[in-house]
Formats: sequence, structure tokens, C-alpha cells
Amino acid sequence: MRVITLLFTSRTFVIQMGVSLVVLVIIILALAWMRHDVTVRVQDIEQSRSMLSLRIRSLEVFSVLKNQSAEARQYSSIIERKMPRKDELVNFPKTLERIAEAHNITSEFSFNAEIAPMDGSPGAITFTLVLSGEYSSITAFLYEFNGISYVVVFDTFDMVRTSEAFRGTFQGRVFYR
Repeated sequence: MRVITLLFTSRTFVIQMGVSLVVLVIIILALAWMRHDVTVRVQDIEQSRSMLSLRIRSLEVFSVLKNQSAEARQYSSIIERKMPRKDELVNFPKTLERIAEAHNITSEFSFNAEIAPMDGSPGAITFTLVLSGEYSSITAFLYEFNGISYVVVFDTFDMVRTSEAFRGTFQGRVFYR
């Protein structure tokens, strides 16, 4: 009987160990799954916080832009008034000639190339302007030129003293809407 009890005890022990091992494996798998699930949730939370931070920053920028839009509209209307249509640029050389004559300067003017408007930016036409005369007359020309009703950018400027007077060569762009 002792052999049967030992065999029975040994079999019970093996069964109990097997059940314990299965329970232990289930617990380990559950913990691994929960750890993975927690990691995924932490990543989701971090991503959500990042998106929330980006949205908050976007709202702040939007708010600033919205507040500045009234001021931008004011400047936009000023620029629109100051910037002529393309067909009105025919008067640009005449304006420069009139100012040059008023300051006893000889002038040569030519339009060069056109830069077409794109994506809301204005168009432009490049030009070359050559002025000859006294230095004080050329500076007076430039001072008066600054007040004309065109949007102009000088890209290059070269002033040379010749035997008779000064010669200024300007290359620039005049903008149109």
C-alpha cells in the first residue's frame, strides 16, 4: 500500500507541479501582455500630448495672425494703392524723365525682363536707369524718386565720376499687381 500511496502522492505532486507551472506561465504571459499594453498606452499618451501641444501652439499662432490681420489689411490696401496695374507702368519712364529734367540730369531708361506674378505675389519688370549730372542733382533726384507712387527696388547701383559729371547706373525692379 505504501507503494500505491507513494505513487499516488508522486502523481499528485506531478499534477500539482504541472498545474502550478501552467498557472505560472499564464501569469507570466499576462504580465508580459500587460507590460506591452502599458507601453503601447504610454506611447499613445505621449503622442496625444505631442499632438495637443502642437494644436495649442497652432491656436496661439492663429490667434496672433488673426489679431494682426486687421493691421495687415490696412497695409495691404496701402500697397494696393501704391502698386499700379501692369498697363499703368507705361507712365513709369515718363515719371523718371520728368524728375530728371527737373534736376537738370540726363537720363536713359529701358525695361528689361518681366517676372510674372505667382501665388499672390506681385509681378515685376526689371529696368536699367542711367543718370548723368552733378552729384547733388543725382542725390536730389533720388530723394524725389523715393516719393513716387511706384514700388521699386534697386538691385544694383554704380556711381562713377566722369570728366564732366557723375554717371549713376541703376538696375532694379518695378512691381505691379
